[in-house]
Amino acid sequence: MTAPKLSAPQRDAIKARIAAGDHYADIAAAYGCTIANVKYYGRKLQPEIAAAKAARQAVAIHTGLSEADARVAQLEWLNGILHADLAQGVYGVDVKLSASGKTVEVPAFKSQQVAQLRGTLDDIAKERGGRKTVAEVTGKDGGAITFTLSFDRIAGDTDPDDQL
Repeated sequence: MTAPKLSAPQRDAIKARIAAGDHYADIAAAYGCTIANVKYYGRKLQPEIAAAKAARQAVAIHTGLSEADARVAQLEWLNGILHADLAQGVYGVDVKLSASGKTVEVPAFKSQQVAQLRGTLDDIAKERGGRKTVAEVTGKDGGAITFTLSFDRIAGDTDPDDQL
């Protein structure tokens, strides 16, 4: 049994779903064709799909959160929210259940908000280069590190090994 002939709009819809990443079996079931038909269109579209994906990746690399300024702006926004919450006080209210079954409001330190605030400040500093994560240790002009070990003899002692 041969598969029904697909119309031009159906072929275009299949191509769009392939480009969107839908599964071949789902596409075939939706249009009443075989998986082999869908694979055929998939092979035809592969160069276009690869080019579109490369273009999306190139745009993503140079926009959005890949830019340090955009990441810092997001961190500053989050920092503002946390700062505003803590400006109302570093103690909140925690509701506890007493032994008698009544609810009791207990003051609670907002330790998670403080930790998150400190974390955003640290992340902003890292993004701006204020926090070095790698320490380079080299000698003069990038060469090897050299050092000199010297010790003075104690008066009257003649064996330097005794001084170590």
